Amino acid sequence: MRGAGSALLVAVPGGLLLGWLHWMSLLTAIILGLAIGSAAHVGSRRHRDVSVQIAAALIASASIVIAVAVFAASRPGHLSAQQVVALMSQAGFVVPLLAAMIAAVARFRL
Repeated sequence: MRGAGSALLVAVPGGLLLGWLHWMSLLTAIILGLAIGSAAHVGSRRHRDVSVQIAAALIASASIVIAVAVFAASRPGHLSAQQVVALMSQAGFVVPLLAAMIAAVARFRL
């Protein structure tokens, strides 16, 4: 649980910052994923359990969802639920999401 808490302390501000800056790319998603994986690793007292790795991957994906939500909320005009889902189904969202999850888990292998 400590690993997940530490990962959340990195994921939420990281996702908010990326969404606010409108700066989502593959590289930033990988860096955020590595940071979340590192926080989970250190927070769990350097345990490499699969449960900690899964928690880090899920929290990394949540940070990308937070970034997209902040980005969508800051766009001018009102977005419908269908437009938000369409925004999240684009490759510009799916690829960084998967990259962040893979980077968070890969951090445990380093």
